[in-house]
Amino acid sequence: MDISLYSQLFEPSRIYFSEKRLHHLWSQYLWKKLHQSTTGQKISIISTGKHNDNEGPDFLNSQIIIDDNYLTGDIEIHFDNHDWYYHSHHKDKKYNNCILHIVFRKVENTDHVLTENGKKVPILYIPYQELENYPHKTKCRLHTKSPDEFFHILEKYGLLRFNKKTDYFFKQSSRFNFDLMFFWGIFKSSGYRYNQENMVKLFLRFPWKDYFNKKLLPEKIEKILFQLAELEINNKDEYSEYLFTFDPLINQYIHKQYNNIINWTYSRTRPTNFPDRRISWLTQFLKKYYNDPPTKMIFNMLQGNNDWSNQIGKFLTVSSNKYWQRHYRFGKETEKTINTNFGKGRRDEIALNIILPLLFAYNLKNTENDNFREKILYYVKNRKLTNEYNKIKKYYNKHNIPIKNKKRKIWINSQGVLYINENFCSQDLQELCPICNLNKKGKDNEN
Repeated sequence: MDISLYSQLFEPSRIYFSEKRLHHLWSQYLWKKLHQSTTGQKISIISTGKHNDNEGPDFLNSQIIIDDNYLTGDIEIHFDNHDWYYHSHHKDKKYNNCILHIVFRKVENTDHVLTENGKKVPILYIPYQELENYPHKTKCRLHTKSPDEFFHILEKYGLLRFNKKTDYFFKQSSRFNFDLMFFWGIFKSSGYRYNQENMVKLFLRFPWKDYFNKKLLPEKIEKILFQLAELEINNKDEYSEYLFTFDPLINQYIHKQYNNIINWTYSRTRPTNFPDRRISWLTQFLKKYYNDPPTKMIFNMLQGNNDWSNQIGKFLTVSSNKYWQRHYRFGKETEKTINTNFGKGRRDEIALNIILPLLFAYNLKNTENDNFREKILYYVKNRKLTNEYNKIKKYYNKHNIPIKNKKRKIWINSQGVLYINENFCSQDLQELCPICNLNKKGKDNEN
């Protein structure tokens, strides 16, 4: 497979606006401005129309003036202009009365979209940067009822977030094998917070086709990965000289010009998690599972054992490179011995965010073992985290959930907090938030 296709594996970092947020901004602010179509026609909005919560266009019976022409009909809103065809609106009669298609990101040059009956619908393009000009006005309605009811909702939406991850792997498996997706997740997780994108870029540079076809010598993987990473080495020593010495067997994989430039981050990163050390761990992991497909390996390990935490720990433990037991970066030796493997907290994160969603999809596609999927769901619903994320801690504290409440530490509840924050809090959608609607008479609290 062409390496360029691997970029489709991961969801690129971009500004995200849900359709609900787009509808809100359009009906509250954006319609009041003078606009132009992509062909330069002046557009004035007389009425945004009625917001449609059912199937069909987003706003019904809208009134607009394009140049000097008064039109009444429906309006459809998308983030990307190709979504009109992606969602098959051009084949759906319900969209035949559309008079305007509003988009916030252009991905192709076009001045209209077509309806099912062949009518040309003009496009109003608003750069997505404009969406950032409108402040969030969300007020959280503080929870005052039973904590059990509060956590019941968090678990529900946490499972929804988990299911989105499993669904993502399941859909991608029609194009990519599970082992490739597994390594993508491992690379991404190895970047922690500030080097995630950099690790994904490194993943894209690695010659996966030759790795899976066993054309790479395992002993060469370390050199290849470090040379592809293009780390800045200020203190050279014998080990770094060895890694970066010219080698004709690996030179074919090293290119001097890449489209994806990597700028490694060391600030705000713990020394034990510096990219140099994580790349070393990745080389050992790639060598460990060179002959044993990791997805099938961990699947078999967990199927025959109930102590999943211990099994996953063994699976993610690799042979230590003695150099990195004494170094945080190249050329700087320390007196104390440093553990080169992941700690318990990071192993849990990898298991819950990558391994188990991927195995759920793998099981669904290959074995359809209902019992194994039930065990996965039981595990994620009961697994406790070592530490709370700051964002989640603030959310619990704001809603007056006692610090001693054990359900604060359960991972699936933290996923529920993240889902609600991403889809309601950050989108100014208090009226749709399940937590706010638990107690509509509760005290409002500005975010």
